[in-house]
Amino acid sequence: MNILFVATNVNGHYGGSERYVSVLSNALVEQGHKVAVICSGGPMAKHLDKKVVVESVGPIIDTSVQETNRLVAAIERVSKKHKIDLVHSNSLMDLKASSLVKKTSGIPVVHTVHSAEQTNINSLGAQFVGKADKVIAVSIFIKTYLRKTGLFSRLVNLIYHGVDTSKFRERELEPNLKTSLGIKSTERVIMCVARLEPIKGINHIIEAIPKILERGNNIRVVFVGEGSHKNEYKKLAKDLGVEKKVLFFGVTNKVEELLSIADVFCLSSNNEALSFAILEAMAEGKPVVATKVGGIPEVVVDKVTGLLISPGNTQDLANAINKLLEDKPLARKLSKNAKVRINENFRFDRMIGETVDTYEEVLEKEKVYA
Repeated sequence: MNILFVATNVNGHYGGSERYVSVLSNALVEQGHKVAVICSGGPMAKHLDKKVVVESVGPIIDTSVQETNRLVAAIERVSKKHKIDLVHSNSLMDLKASSLVKKTSGIPVVHTVHSAEQTNINSLGAQFVGKADKVIAVSIFIKTYLRKTGLFSRLVNLIYHGVDTSKFRERELEPNLKTSLGIKSTERVIMCVARLEPIKGINHIIEAIPKILERGNNIRVVFVGEGSHKNEYKKLAKDLGVEKKVLFFGVTNKVEELLSIADVFCLSSNNEALSFAILEAMAEGKPVVATKVGGIPEVVVDKVTGLLISPGNTQDLANAINKLLEDKPLARKLSKNAKVRINENFRFDRMIGETVDTYEEVLEKEKVYA
């Protein structure tokens, strides 16, 4: 198959949807498929296999006719040049442009819904009717949400994210890496891999730091990712007097190595469809603290594979982190159960296989009705 992924955004950051496209693209070219990606530029190209054709259109500023036409032209150009069989869109703007190309070219469209943080939220599902031939929901939470907001169940396939467990595996602490980052050997590491945006609740982790220190736990919080609110979070840490306890690492394509120094993984999102970062941390054997929102409880079973808290509750967040730092038997038990859950339900090969099955289902339908 010749597949075109469209994954544009406003700021060009490398977030969950970009990671999703990278993982799928790299796996598909390894299987012998031809893959092209239209993206907004930024760090995404660094995560793609050299065999993936990449075209950057720069940030899509808004949903205006001008911006839509610019993206439509790019999709038409790449589709014609590489004889694309199917377009896989990843945002509402991507879908809008892809569906317009479909009207003139007949190229079918598969769309993945990565979150519920969309405009016209009460009619989100209805926006896909007549535009996408098939919609992929990354969690039961999203699938249920789409059905409630106007999308027929027969158009939705539930496909969980998957982790390459051969890449993410429990490994020994790398003390040299810890030292190279300026982290003391006596400091326990709390790690968060996420965009530095309000929806990820980064401020709640920073606000929890004084409460963790009160218990005598010597920690360093490492944020892996970039975002538009980075300076705001740096200021918050300074205002709370904990700036020396926070490290903003930035973006990396070697998350698995960085996870080796983490004692606890924390994600305090206010809204989350399903987090690649949590799956990777669990596969790496790290005890997890996360918020009870969206699709996260489908992965993190409270007190079984991790600890769940309500979003925005910094005291509960601090208590949960302290619990895992202080109760080593509990942390080991949760980590062990988490690895089993990843292997049973969130495998990389299953994600790829089910996605290819969806493509073939759509293409076969196109042949029938051609």
